[in-house]
Amino acid sequence: MTHNKNENGMTVSPQTQGFIDCITSLYKHRDMVFDALAVMYHKETAYNELDKIYDPVFRPMIEVLQKFMVESIMFNIIEYESTEI
Repeated sequence: MTHNKNENGMTVSPQTQGFIDCITSLYKHRDMVFDALAVMYHKETAYNELDKIYDPVFRPMIEVLQKFMVESIMFNIIEYESTEI
């Protein structure tokens, strides 16, 4: 994994990028689930099913990954004196 730079020119560490990638992947997965549901049901029903069944599981997973990402950023800010997040 390469070190990416954010808009402030700070390097994004591999572990922070990993959490970002996981979050992005989960959002893509949610979109895939919606697309599959939309084929089975009308879009409104698909939204309702996603909201009622999928999102109560999805949201806590995102929150855990966001927590890990913030911890990684904080670790890197302290460890590398704000040159890498």
